Amino acid sequence: VFLDQTQLCKTAYLHNSLDPVWDEIFSIPVCHHANSIKVKVLDREHIGAELVGTILISTDDIVGGEPVEGWWDLMVSNGGTTQGAVHIMFQLFPVGSLSQGKILNDAYFEPREGSAV
Repeated sequence: VFLDQTQLCKTAYLHNSLDPVWDEIFSIPVCHHANSIKVKVLDREHIGAELVGTILISTDDIVGGEPVEGWWDLMVSNGGTTQGAVHIMFQLFPVGSLSQGKILNDAYFEPREGSAV
Protein backbone atom coordinates (compact mmCIF):
# COMPACT_ATOMS: atom_id res chain seq x y z
CA VAL A 1 0.00 0.00 0.00
CA PHE A 2 1.40 3.37 -1.08
CA LEU A 3 0.53 6.97 -0.27
CA ASP A 4 1.56 8.64 -3.53
CA GLN A 5 5.07 7.15 -4.03
CA THR A 6 5.76 6.24 -0.37
CA GLN A 7 5.23 2.61 0.59
CA LEU A 8 3.36 2.48 3.90
CA CYS A 9 2.83 -1.23 4.46
CA LYS A 10 3.14 -4.67 2.94
CA THR A 11 0.85 -7.65 3.51
CA ALA A 12 2.03 -11.14 4.34
CA TYR A 13 3.10 -13.48 1.56
CA LEU A 14 0.55 -16.20 0.76
CA HIS A 15 2.05 -19.36 -0.72
CA ASN A 16 0.55 -20.60 -4.04
CA SER A 17 -2.99 -19.27 -3.70
CA LEU A 18 -5.23 -18.56 -6.68
CA ASP A 19 -7.87 -17.09 -4.36
CA PRO A 20 -5.86 -15.25 -1.68
CA VAL A 21 -7.48 -13.81 1.44
CA TRP A 22 -5.14 -11.65 3.51
CA ASP A 23 -7.61 -10.53 6.21
CA GLU A 24 -5.03 -8.13 7.65
CA ILE A 25 -5.63 -4.85 9.44
CA PHE A 26 -3.22 -1.91 9.35
CA SER A 27 -3.53 1.34 11.26
CA ILE A 28 -1.26 3.93 9.66
CA PRO A 29 -1.59 7.42 11.10
CA VAL A 30 -0.41 9.97 8.54
CA CYS A 31 -0.80 13.71 8.48
CA HIS A 32 0.49 14.31 5.00
CA HIS A 33 -0.98 15.69 1.79
CA ALA A 34 -1.33 13.05 -0.90
CA ASN A 35 -3.12 12.73 -4.22
CA SER A 36 -3.71 8.99 -4.19
CA ILE A 37 -3.60 5.67 -2.41
CA LYS A 38 -2.09 2.92 -4.53
CA VAL A 39 -2.39 -0.81 -3.89
CA LYS A 40 -0.07 -3.09 -5.83
CA VAL A 41 -0.68 -6.85 -6.03
CA LEU A 42 2.39 -8.91 -6.78
CA ASP A 43 2.90 -12.58 -7.62
CA ARG A 44 6.03 -13.68 -5.80
CA GLU A 45 8.40 -15.76 -7.91
CA HIS A 46 11.56 -17.70 -7.04
CA ILE A 47 13.51 -14.56 -7.84
CA GLY A 48 11.65 -11.28 -7.39
CA ALA A 49 7.97 -10.68 -8.00
CA GLU A 50 5.71 -10.05 -10.98
CA LEU A 51 3.13 -7.24 -10.90
CA VAL A 52 -0.40 -8.69 -11.15
CA GLY A 53 -2.20 -5.36 -11.05
CA THR A 54 -2.60 -1.95 -9.43
CA ILE A 55 -5.46 -0.10 -7.78
CA LEU A 56 -5.28 3.71 -7.74
CA ILE A 57 -7.74 5.60 -5.54
CA SER A 58 -7.87 9.41 -5.52
CA THR A 59 -7.75 10.87 -2.02
CA ASP A 60 -10.23 13.55 -3.16
CA ASP A 61 -12.83 10.80 -3.52
CA ILE A 62 -12.38 9.40 -0.01
CA VAL A 63 -11.30 12.20 2.33
CA GLY A 64 -14.76 12.67 3.88
CA GLY A 65 -13.91 10.63 6.97
CA GLU A 66 -16.56 7.97 6.34
CA PRO A 67 -15.50 4.30 6.18
CA VAL A 68 -14.96 3.10 2.60
CA GLU A 69 -15.48 -0.51 1.63
CA GLY A 70 -15.72 -2.14 -1.75
CA TRP A 71 -14.24 -4.16 -4.56
CA TRP A 72 -11.67 -2.41 -6.74
CA ASP A 73 -10.62 -3.78 -10.12
CA LEU A 74 -6.94 -4.56 -10.62
CA MET A 75 -5.63 -2.52 -13.53
CA VAL A 76 -3.12 -4.55 -15.53
CA SER A 77 -2.26 -1.90 -18.12
CA ASN A 78 -2.30 1.84 -18.69
CA GLY A 79 -5.10 1.27 -21.21
CA GLY A 80 -7.54 0.34 -18.46
CA THR A 81 -7.52 -3.43 -18.88
CA THR A 82 -8.53 -5.15 -15.64
CA GLN A 83 -7.94 -8.61 -14.24
CA GLY A 84 -9.49 -9.61 -10.93
CA ALA A 85 -10.51 -7.40 -8.03
CA VAL A 86 -9.48 -6.74 -4.43
CA HIS A 87 -11.82 -6.09 -1.51
CA ILE A 88 -10.55 -3.19 0.62
CA MET A 89 -11.91 -1.38 3.66
CA PHE A 90 -10.32 1.83 4.96
CA GLN A 91 -11.06 5.20 6.50
CA LEU A 92 -9.35 8.56 6.11
CA PHE A 93 -9.85 11.37 8.58
CA PRO A 94 -9.48 14.97 7.41
CA VAL A 95 -6.89 16.90 9.42
CA GLY A 96 -9.62 19.19 10.81
CA SER A 97 -11.28 16.23 12.52
CA LEU A 98 -8.29 15.53 14.77
CA SER A 99 -8.93 16.24 18.43
CA GLN A 100 -5.31 17.39 18.88
CA GLY A 101 -5.50 20.12 16.25
CA LYS A 102 -3.24 19.76 13.25
CA ILE A 103 -0.56 17.66 14.94
CA LEU A 104 -0.53 13.88 14.72
CA ASN A 105 2.31 12.84 17.02
CA ASP A 106 2.41 9.13 16.12
CA ALA A 107 2.24 9.74 12.37
CA TYR A 108 4.13 7.78 9.72
CA PHE A 109 5.88 11.00 8.65
CA GLU A 110 7.61 13.12 11.30
CA PRO A 111 5.86 16.43 12.10
CA ARG A 112 7.88 19.39 10.79
CA GLU A 113 7.97 22.89 12.18
CA GLY A 114 6.02 25.31 9.95
CA SER A 115 4.40 22.59 7.85
CA ALA A 116 1.11 23.64 6.22
CA VAL A 117 -0.11 20.05 6.03
